[in-house]
Amino acid sequence: MSSDCFEDDSPILDVRVGATHTLAVNQRGKVYVWGWNDCGQCAKDMVDVSEVIAQSARSAHIFFQKEDLRIKQIVAAEDRNFVLLDDSKKAIVWGGNENGELGLGTYENEDKPKWLEFFSRQNLKVSMLAAGGDLTLCACENGESYAWPFAR
Repeated sequence: MSSDCFEDDSPILDVRVGATHTLAVNQRGKVYVWGWNDCGQCAKDMVDVSEVIAQSARSAHIFFQKEDLRIKQIVAAEDRNFVLLDDSKKAIVWGGNENGELGLGTYENEDKPKWLEFFSRQNLKVSMLAAGGDLTLCACENGESYAWPFAR
């Protein structure tokens, strides 16, 4: 992949790889995702399951358009993504969710990034996320940890 695929000249700071897609973030907080989109993991309508070649997450602009947005962590796992914001300690999620892996309380795939609201409602600040297979783990600043999905 050439640097021509990216919209500005900010260096890419982090790259993560899911089963069939790749997630990257640059120094200015712009998130890019490309690969296979069968579960919405490329933040594109799932009707289009074709390969997405280095498409910026345009449908995520409400979350990612701010200049110099400080992103603490990106996670790509299997067919889903997590973005943890440094300042607010809130997480944004999208992609495969048939077993509740995104932690939204639903079992439908999400092709539009959504806030992971459980932690905000509990006044918890997320410090780190990890995911693999169908499991997602979260550590909070107060020392509590969480794992999901739970059995239906």
